[in-house]
Amino acid sequence: MAVITGASKGLGEALAARGWDLVLDARDPVPLAEAAGAVSAHGTRVAALPGDVTDAGHRAELVAAAKWLGGVDLLVHNASTLGAEALVRLEERPLDGLRGRWRWTWWRRWVWFRRRFRCCGPRGRAR
Repeated sequence: MAVITGASKGLGEALAARGWDLVLDARDPVPLAEAAGAVSAHGTRVAALPGDVTDAGHRAELVAAAKWLGGVDLLVHNASTLGAEALVRLEERPLDGLRGRWRWTWWRRWVWFRRRFRCCGPRGRAR
């Protein structure tokens, strides 16, 4: 079972085609619902939860959905506040803002994930 953040663009398609159950997250509910419909066509179980991963309540919903689907084997962390642009021009971004986003995006979420799912055990499976 995989949790995919920032999943409104179809990122779970390849996993669903291989039989993975998915918890999908994205801020915009409309494209998230479309992505969930596409991946559920593969016959896998899908929980699509619109929200922002910086919100503690939303993160609790993701955890509950992951536990309901049997625990986490894979986290694909694709959520970002850098924007929807494929190649963001970083020289136009203030350095302090990038540092803050980087810290939240990678380090804090990794720590949160490990603590919340009490990972990582064998194969990264939540215990």
